[in-house]
Amino acid sequence: MATVATNSAYVVDASVALKGYLGEAGSDEAKALFFLAANGDISLRAPELLQLEVSNILAREVRRNKLQVSDARAASESFRLLPIEQFPDRECLDSAFELALAHQQTVYDCVYLALALQLGCPFITADARFHSGMAKAFPMVLMLGRSLPLL
Repeated sequence: MATVATNSAYVVDASVALKGYLGEAGSDEAKALFFLAANGDISLRAPELLQLEVSNILAREVRRNKLQVSDARAASESFRLLPIEQFPDRECLDSAFELALAHQQTVYDCVYLALALQLGCPFITADARFHSGMAKAFPMVLMLGRSLPLL
């Protein structure tokens, strides 16, 4: 089982970024990650796609009447303050495409994995389906709250 090591970098995806805003299982673990990053104990990274995915999911939750518009706006503003260094998608798009083809996953999800491989750091997700489909081939794909206990 992996632990969060201080002074380490991790790629995170939208499933992790949104945990604290949607009140889902794992929100405490996500908040702890962001606390560690805000204190400079760890570095969080993501492709620029993260911002689009977060906005899309918040808008979807409003359409489904699971989130009020004002709460979605507040979450969107708060998200932009999270200590996540973002990288251009185009730098890992070719790799993401090849990963998606080889492993029957979405290119969207594989952009995060491709970035983690490019940067040589673990990738933390809260997407159980992606984790179960990829962790065997890529042990550096960690599941928030299950394979990733926090310090």
